[in-house]
Amino acid sequence: MSSGNHEVRAGFELRVATLLADIMAASENKTVAIVEAGGGRVVDWLLETVAVPKEGNERQAESTRALVYLIADVNVNEAVFARPNAVPNLLRFIFSAQPRRSKEVSAFKGCHRRFTGTNTWIEFS
Repeated sequence: MSSGNHEVRAGFELRVATLLADIMAASENKTVAIVEAGGGRVVDWLLETVAVPKEGNERQAESTRALVYLIADVNVNEAVFARPNAVPNLLRFIFSAQPRRSKEVSAFKGCHRRFTGTNTWIEFS
């Protein structure tokens, strides 16, 4: 696929993901129709999109937003989790979205105390 075609497709997919998320944000009644659309292929596409970690991927962000609405809706969340590979795709997304900490720079660098329980701190160096 040429890069021009790829850019058009990526732009279209971003708009579709944004539209789906906006529809679901506006009306819980429409979530059932979206989950059932294409025999579940719309949900499968959203799940596959969030599972692919890419830096600065707006399509992934909008697909995530759409899935949040679906998972939060008690009328359809069971159908979302029942889709093939739903849980593995969501787990891939969760683990890829975890902030990565450099081995050289730690969020706790310079901290020389450790909490050991109820109001107890141990000093170490």
